[in-house]
Amino acid sequence: MNKILVIGLNWIGDVVMSFPALMSLQKVDVLTRPHLTPLYSLCPAVNNVFQIDWGNFRNIKLSEIRKIQKHNYSNILIFPSSFRAAILAFLIGRKNRTGFSGELRNILLTHAIDKPADFRKMHESELYKSLAHSVISQEDKFLQSAEPSVIKHAKTLSVSSDTQLPKHLENVQKEYIVIAPGAAFGAAKRWAPAKFAELALNLYKATGKQIITTGSNAEKQITSEVLSEIRKEYPGETSACIDLGGKTSLPELINLLLNASLLICNDSGTMHLGAVTGIPMVVAVGSTDMIRTGPLSENAIIVQGDSCSPPCRKKVCQRGDSHCMNSISADAMFKASQEALTYGKC
Repeated sequence: MNKILVIGLNWIGDVVMSFPALMSLQKVDVLTRPHLTPLYSLCPAVNNVFQIDWGNFRNIKLSEIRKIQKHNYSNILIFPSSFRAAILAFLIGRKNRTGFSGELRNILLTHAIDKPADFRKMHESELYKSLAHSVISQEDKFLQSAEPSVIKHAKTLSVSSDTQLPKHLENVQKEYIVIAPGAAFGAAKRWAPAKFAELALNLYKATGKQIITTGSNAEKQITSEVLSEIRKEYPGETSACIDLGGKTSLPELINLLLNASLLICNDSGTMHLGAVTGIPMVVAVGSTDMIRTGPLSENAIIVQGDSCSPPCRKKVCQRGDSHCMNSISADAMFKASQEALTYGKC
């Protein structure tokens, strides 16, 4: 059977969307950037995870390359389409290096695979699976593929497994709702913070569940704004809401989602994390083509705005009015949230 090393992708959402491809190969090792290592712990197909920060090749140590070479992989499967990823595979130097063609990198690959003609109409998970299947030999044809649209067998972690929680998580209650109002790709993917705030207040009134906002360090202002309405109306209830913007590591965020009642978010990396943890979620969507990058979850409700046709997939609204996201009402999101709260986890 093939012994395969996969060079992983660079964004949380892309990594999660590659899980079905990894699962179709059953057991693989992965080379990734250090900050994404905890994410691969959720995929049952991943055996060993190696870390190299290839953002700057001058920082790569020869000892790191030699450590990987000792495993004698029969194939290196390169998920990223970048020239940089192909160079990394070339440095490792196995006999078979398989990846998508293009980016002037074919000379570095032993097997340059053309993307399917209709790849722009495919979900990203299917695209990665098509590449993974190209390295499965005839004697390995019995390998079972994961379901294309749903991840059902993620490894599980638990907040309670930590011997001591960080101080910023000590006040997290048993039942809570996570709101992630950011989106790293750009403003065109973000529902208005004021609408998130209105929704958060309505959910707290209706359910009594603690509201927790989360986001990257760059999104702290957004997460704080979302909780402002609850704090105004319930100034004495300090435990009613917690702002974790810029405060959670990736493992902490994963654990937070695994134990939450509901996730409300934009199309973002957090949305894809929600899919792999199995949490019920509601996603506000405007400029995104969800056919290509929708969440791999049966527990997700998509609230689609009045988007352009086809969706522009731009970082910033080209019309200047963000109509697709602004057309989504807080009432529509609230109704979807009530429905999602009736779902059980996968």
